[in-house]
Amino acid sequence: MKPKARVQFSAQKIEALQLRRQKILTALDGGLLLAASRPNFHKYDSHYFRYRQDPNFYYLSGLYTEDEGVVLLSASDGRLQSLLFVADRDFASEIWNGPMVGLDGASALGFDAVHSLDDLAKILPDLMQKASVLYTDRQNHRGVERILDDIVFKQRIIFDGLEVRDYWGFLGDFRLIKDAYEIDLMHTANQISAAAHKRCMQDASVSMTELELQALLELEMKIGGSPYTAYHSIVASGSNSCCLHYNVNSCALESGDLVLIDAGCAYEGYASDITRTWPVDGKFSAEQKVIYEIVLKTQKHIINMVKPGARIPELQEATIRMLTQELIDAAVISISMEEARKNDTFKAWYPHGVSHWLGLNVHDAGRYVVNGERRAFEPGMVITVEPGIYIQPDSPFTDSRWHGIGIRIEDDILVTAEGFRNLTDCPKEIEELEALRSV
Repeated sequence: MKPKARVQFSAQKIEALQLRRQKILTALDGGLLLAASRPNFHKYDSHYFRYRQDPNFYYLSGLYTEDEGVVLLSASDGRLQSLLFVADRDFASEIWNGPMVGLDGASALGFDAVHSLDDLAKILPDLMQKASVLYTDRQNHRGVERILDDIVFKQRIIFDGLEVRDYWGFLGDFRLIKDAYEIDLMHTANQISAAAHKRCMQDASVSMTELELQALLELEMKIGGSPYTAYHSIVASGSNSCCLHYNVNSCALESGDLVLIDAGCAYEGYASDITRTWPVDGKFSAEQKVIYEIVLKTQKHIINMVKPGARIPELQEATIRMLTQELIDAAVISISMEEARKNDTFKAWYPHGVSHWLGLNVHDAGRYVVNGERRAFEPGMVITVEPGIYIQPDSPFTDSRWHGIGIRIEDDILVTAEGFRNLTDCPKEIEELEALRSV
């Protein structure tokens, strides 16, 4: 029997990797950038936790499963070089843990040179001595700390004038603007996740538990081609939906419940982040419908505000005012806007932000504040838009008939030159949701 084919890298992926590395090299201005893969950790005995790659290493290398690798981008000696160091193939290890990319496989990724990981200690010191700055993640990455300590302490090399900087701000600003290849991956992640949400809407019943619904959701994601969830799936029924990061997922679905699912898959490392709320019986109650319409109306308004030059604080302020005013107008709460804003009282029903960056991380890399100002949107950024209302079971601001209603609606939005593009195509109109539940 022939062995299964090894991982192949598409021409589109290789081209995207080369372009982003070249942009970063040009910006290094005589410096170095070092990104290491995430070490594999034992769970117990000889078993490992399921491996998740370091996002910065993956962003630069395109390697998702290799747990021994280093990317080194160098502009330190007047030459722009992209170097990859990987472990040589170990056939005994491959029997236990699966195929390794090795030097031959990694050579297809478009680096200027690919070296054995053993050569890093020979090549890196010379480049460090010629550089003025080294961008890396020494503080939070044990692998990087070990690499640098081995060079400094074992080789007794002194690097006069070399400044070591955290690379999250520098590299995060590149990651913040998605290229066409990344946008395609994020759209696919959204398609897979939307299909999983839709399957849950169709197949949920009061005979199920939240955990069973989570299993159905994540099975559909795997069938769609995603091996991982982007984060722990939130599957909350009834008043559990008022807990923002509910993760127990153990209660039974009951008649009259709303179900809130906040879940997304990771596809080729890129996250989706979708929330939908719908009635397990197929019909919103009168009170549930009022709250749902307020959240949906607000979400549509905020999405329409997305364009180059807009900023997250503007979206957040508009969300607070619109949700609160709509609740006042619907006589859900009986306090004034002034009272709601005083001491952030509104956080009793809306305690979170409306948006965050999205990409290789669910809360993606990229600075929110630049030179003391909140960052303006640019084409290629991807954000979430996720307003919600959560009326706690003991809320003092509402009548008891509203208690325990928690609703959030979340889509993933690409900023374009013209405005925005919604990457999430998943039912959210009341008529759509009720129709799906009646199928």
